[in-house]
Amino acid sequence: MELAISASIAQLDADTTLPANQKYIILLTDGQWNRGEDPLTSSDATPDAVSKGYKIFTIGLGNGVSQTLLQNIADATGGKYYFASDANALNNIFNQIYQDINTAATNLVVTDILPNYIKLDGSPTVQPNSIVSNPDGTTTMIWNVGTLAKDQTWTVKYNLRSTRYGLNLPTNIKGLSMISYTDPDGVQATAVLPVPVVSFEDPQAKTTATNNTLTTGNTETSVNAANTISMQEAGAPFGALIVSLLMLFAGMVLPRHK
Repeated sequence: MELAISASIAQLDADTTLPANQKYIILLTDGQWNRGEDPLTSSDATPDAVSKGYKIFTIGLGNGVSQTLLQNIADATGGKYYFASDANALNNIFNQIYQDINTAATNLVVTDILPNYIKLDGSPTVQPNSIVSNPDGTTTMIWNVGTLAKDQTWTVKYNLRSTRYGLNLPTNIKGLSMISYTDPDGVQATAVLPVPVVSFEDPQAKTTATNNTLTTGNTETSVNAANTISMQEAGAPFGALIVSLLMLFAGMVLPRHK
C-alpha cells in the first residue's frame, strides 16, 4: 500500500498541467497492508501527499477492511473514506468522488441589499430564504444557495420599482451586497457583488411616447405608470452579473476548466 501511494505521488509530481490542489489519489484496498512500511506514517506515502497538497480518497472493499487506517489516511490528506461491501457499490462511490472533486464552493450564500429608493415588484424567480425591510429603508435579500459545482451557474431575476428617476441608478448597495462561501480547501471566503445599474424615466414627463416605452442602451423596456421596469432590464443584467461572478469562482478554484 505504501508503494501504491508513493507511485501515485510520483505520477502526480510529473504532471505540470494542474496545480497541487487539483491532484487526487483514489486508493482502492482492503487496508490490510503486509509488506513495506506503514502507509500512514512512511515519509514516501501519506506524509508526502500531505506536504504536496494531494488528497487521497480511500475505498475499503469487501470484508475485513481496516477502516481506521483508511479513514486516517483520508483525513490526513483532506480526502474522504468510503466503504464498499462489494464491487456493485463502486460505481456510486466513484460518482460521489467525482462530485467531491468537482465542487467549486460550498455553504454558498448570496446577499443582495437594495437601496432605499428601490423596491421589489413581485417575487424573484428564486425565492429568497429571507427578505428583511431595514430601518433605513433598504431591503436585504438572502439566498442560501448551498453547493456550486464546477461549471455550474446560479441565476436569479426580479423586477424592481424605483422612487427615483434618472440614468444608471445603482440597484444594490456597493460593498455590502456579496457572496460568502467555503472553497474546496475549506477556507471561508467572500466576494463583493458588482453593482448593476438601471435607467428609470418618469412616464409623466414623456410627451412623445405612445405606449410608455423606454429605450435604454440596446434593450427596449416597457415602463408603466407605476414606474416599474421590466425583468428583462432589471433582472437579466443582475442575473448575468451573478452568473459571471460565480463562474469566476469556479475558474479561480479550477483554472483548468475556466
